[in-house]
Amino acid sequence: MEKKIFLEKNDGLEVAVEHLIHVKSDTIILNIPKDSVLGRSVNNFHVLKREGNTAGKTLMIESIDDHILELASLATITAINPVFQKKERAVSDILPRASVLLKKKRSLLDAASKKLDLRDQDSFLEKTEKDKVVSRDLREDNEIFDETAEGDSVHTSKKTKKRSHRRRTLLFVLSSILLGLALCIYLGWFVLPRATVTVTLKQKRVPFDQLVEISQNNTKSGMRESTVLLRGQLMVSQGNISLPVSGVDETTKDSSYAEGVVSIVNEYGTSPQKLVATTRFETPDGKVFRLRSGITVPGGKMVGGVLKPGIVDAEVIADKPGEQYNIGPVERFSIPGFKGTPRFDKFYGFSKADMVGGSSALSLSSVSTSTNGESEQSIIEKLQTSLETKMQILDSAKLTIPDGARLFTVTKKDIQISSSGPLLYVEGTLKEIGFNEKDLYDVLGAYLVKEAGEKMRVRKVDLSYSTSTPNFSSGSVLMKVKGDIIYESDTDIDALKTSVLGKSTNEVKAYMLSVPGVESAKITFRFPWTVKIPKSESKVDFIIE
Repeated sequence: MEKKIFLEKNDGLEVAVEHLIHVKSDTIILNIPKDSVLGRSVNNFHVLKREGNTAGKTLMIESIDDHILELASLATITAINPVFQKKERAVSDILPRASVLLKKKRSLLDAASKKLDLRDQDSFLEKTEKDKVVSRDLREDNEIFDETAEGDSVHTSKKTKKRSHRRRTLLFVLSSILLGLALCIYLGWFVLPRATVTVTLKQKRVPFDQLVEISQNNTKSGMRESTVLLRGQLMVSQGNISLPVSGVDETTKDSSYAEGVVSIVNEYGTSPQKLVATTRFETPDGKVFRLRSGITVPGGKMVGGVLKPGIVDAEVIADKPGEQYNIGPVERFSIPGFKGTPRFDKFYGFSKADMVGGSSALSLSSVSTSTNGESEQSIIEKLQTSLETKMQILDSAKLTIPDGARLFTVTKKDIQISSSGPLLYVEGTLKEIGFNEKDLYDVLGAYLVKEAGEKMRVRKVDLSYSTSTPNFSSGSVLMKVKGDIIYESDTDIDALKTSVLGKSTNEVKAYMLSVPGVESAKITFRFPWTVKIPKSESKVDFIIE
């Protein structure tokens, strides 16, 4: 009974031998598919032949693969093509030499068996067996040759594949490098070129040392002889603070006098008029203020036949202490000393700011510590800090406050009784006189430009302020300002930038040297191969030094 076994393409020698040994049949037909792994070596079929003989089974090979049939024939296994139902020999003229010799020996054996007797036949068989050994050796040598050739072929194939893989990898790397280089050149040449044009304009440094008068009475900023006049602003912030205290000590505070500034007018004539200290100035409601020191009221000037009055500011102090003298601006102060003379109506005064600082004698209390361990001074400092913060909020113009032009005063301090205990109540006033620093730059720049030369503009101002002398009653400050102004050529930068777009380096340099206000120019590019300024203004950095 015969049994046919169908193998898969990837079934190796072990699978085939397993079927050959364990299938219960005397005749085994192995159906081997085309391109089976068994076709890689003739040795696989020799092993199958040997295992079949050992198991006492007849082995036949069935395949449509000519190569499989040829290898089976070399191993002396019966090979059949199921399509033609006959033994296949795909290439009969390239059979190994050992197989040819074996066929010849078998033919000679058959002929000798007929002609020779038993003795001769035995002798011939003995010789034939020797030839078989030789034939087997030749066949084994041929198998070794086949296997070696196959191994060399596989090894060569692997080497070929490696070389092919290396060539593909190298080609890919080179292509990537070339593509990246081309992309960089394209971006660097057309997309990313940038240029920086650094222009140095002609400059001149002019030093200055000027007296500056800041006053709220100045209607505009400018120069008067060698003095800079600036519009000033007197800012006043008032507030109070109340904290629980302990350790109260009663003290008495002396009364104080209100003070301020009065502008004195001379409409009497062109001659100056001296006024001694303590000269009285009276308000319409009878409050008297006196001059702190003697002054001279300048005479008027005749302009077109009309007398232009002389005027001067003077500090005054209240005739008596008390809060009742803390009054607002007064349109007209009379001078009682001129009463009954023609000067009474022609000499008078007026004030633009409040009279402040007047108080009566009060019984106050000093505080050693508060319930929080704070001293009286720390409470006053808290009020001052609060008023300074409030002043910063009110100062929307962000004025410059010269050193010394800030004054904080405590206007009232008292002990108040509450249900929780005594409270320290403190009132205070913060005054500041400020100015706009830009006004100072503009006045100095316009005044000193003559020394710098024509067609120059201010580039930078370096200055320092000396300690100021403030007058909070009149809202004015006197101080010294020193420093330097750096002027540069008044060149149209926008026109200069537009004129270089799209031009070569040499064209730009030639053009820059032709501009009167340009001292020198330097051009740098992002990429060294760039030779022209980009046409797009956004790709050009224009720096003025």
